[in-house]
Amino acid sequence: MRPNLSEAFGASRQSVEDTVKLLSKQLTSMGVRHAIAGGVAVGSYGYPRATVDVDVVIGEESYVISPSGLYSLKYTLPYQGVGNVRIDYISIKGAEGILTEAVANAKVDQGIPVVPIEALVVMKLVANRYKDRSDVVEMVKGGIPVVRVRMYITEKAPHLLEKFESLVSQAKSEV
Repeated sequence: MRPNLSEAFGASRQSVEDTVKLLSKQLTSMGVRHAIAGGVAVGSYGYPRATVDVDVVIGEESYVISPSGLYSLKYTLPYQGVGNVRIDYISIKGAEGILTEAVANAKVDQGIPVVPIEALVVMKLVANRYKDRSDVVEMVKGGIPVVRVRMYITEKAPHLLEKFESLVSQAKSEV
């Protein structure tokens, strides 16, 4: 499944689109591996919804680890985008290698890398907020490849399979 950022941008303020484009361009020019996640990615996979921030997974080359184990950003990266859009950075180090793989296998639309749908669903299941569970339900209703996502979760994050199946059942009951 390929992302369609035009769908995502249509549901949010112009400043979100501008922030995504400028941020991706800046990270690319700095040699920082990255992929857009969060609400923008959800919108690009068929459930466009308004979002007020930009979530981006960034490579470990973006961090410096102190002797005490604290992570700090190596580069001066913006924390606020165009029109006060908040930028949230997500370390590639999390989620048992899933995020490393997600950035390496990012799907590109309009020259911007977006996390693959399988990894996005796992990220949503891990976060487990109401909004994240709702995003998964709406993406299932919108036609994401449930079988492929199920296979991915079975292989990479089997502890999340029951939660995914519950949300798939919920989506089917709402259609």
